[in-house]
Amino acid sequence: MTINVSEGIFEQSIESKLLESGYIKRESKDYNQEYVIDDELFFKFIQDTQLNKWQKLQEIFGTDIQEKILYIFQKEIETESLIHVLRKGFTISGVTLECFIKKPVSGLNEEHQLEYQKNILSVIRQAVTTDRSKPDLVLCLNGIPVATAELKNPATGQSFEDAITQYKEDRDPNEKLFAFKRGALVHFAIDPHEAYMTTK
Repeated sequence: MTINVSEGIFEQSIESKLLESGYIKRESKDYNQEYVIDDELFFKFIQDTQLNKWQKLQEIFGTDIQEKILYIFQKEIETESLIHVLRKGFTISGVTLECFIKKPVSGLNEEHQLEYQKNILSVIRQAVTTDRSKPDLVLCLNGIPVATAELKNPATGQSFEDAITQYKEDRDPNEKLFAFKRGALVHFAIDPHEAYMTTK
């Protein structure tokens, strides 16, 4: 009997655990290369949690609302940083949009708990970036990439060290997904025994 020890099986195993934990599966085609976002989930989150703000902006921008939001979202990240925008949100025509719902301090307020549960966690395998690289996993919060991971399986002769080398030599630090402050907040190099991380 042949045992499949490929990197893809390791990748699939991690994805399965994430899906069991409440993540939803997305495809590379769902990833907007230009704006570095799964915009379908991003807009779903905004409409599910900030409908009044969405409607106000729709009155202003009409059918251009999505493009306008993505443009301002990207400009704010480039001016400040992704973590700043996650923490503070971003403002369009006097309307401030939040990018996620913070966890309630206590579980006593049911309404706050329900709002918090509207955050959307998702995983994309092999998302294709503008420079054609394909990180094994991209983890997103409300469509916004917050982490990437390169996975290696020692059974194929590679370890986390090869994943680190891949980030250093094969991933362009100017590519938006990998750019410091602009791209994902953290990058993981993982094998079945060890995991390393970096923010830059």
